[in-house]
Amino acid sequence: MIRKLLPALLLTGCASTVSYTPPTSVTAMPNDCANQVAMINWLESQARVPRHSMERQEDYERSRASFRHRIWHVRYVCRPV
Repeated sequence: MIRKLLPALLLTGCASTVSYTPPTSVTAMPNDCANQVAMINWLESQARVPRHSMERQEDYERSRASFRHRIWHVRYVCRPV
């Protein structure tokens, strides 16, 4: 039974595509100006994550654009007065 099921599981796992979308917590992240540096450092580290081999180029670019957008949004909102 397991010998018959194993190839099917392997083929299914290899055939599936990985689609990355930024977590909702990133898009809904509050503007915490007191922790601006930590937030920007984390967002920049996420934006530098290389593309997964099974990830489509369009999804990769969209996810990186959302991280860059969030970085600039935090910088704009938390700018010194």
